[in-house]
Amino acid sequence: MYWRCRPAFFDASTQQWPACHQYTHTQSESQWSVGQISNANGTLSTTATQQNAGAPGWGCGRALALRNNVIIDINTCSNNPADSAVKIANQIAANVSARW
Repeated sequence: MYWRCRPAFFDASTQQWPACHQYTHTQSESQWSVGQISNANGTLSTTATQQNAGAPGWGCGRALALRNNVIIDINTCSNNPADSAVKIANQIAANVSARW
């Protein structure tokens, strides 16, 4: 039922994220490539990989979830972030859903 009252921020993010393929981090000036974007079960997610990172590499997972009009925004970074941001966002989302 919460899909009917989706916050405009989540909807705007689903439209804006696909436009970001590469970016430069403002503070470090490092270059990043954004991977495939997924929008499944109320969670928007992707992984960005730092270009020219030393071995074993560096990446960041990002997940934006919507539950009961609550936005959950998770960023995880490591040499292999995999789906860590999505897992954390889903754990928090389950808690939000259980409380409302």
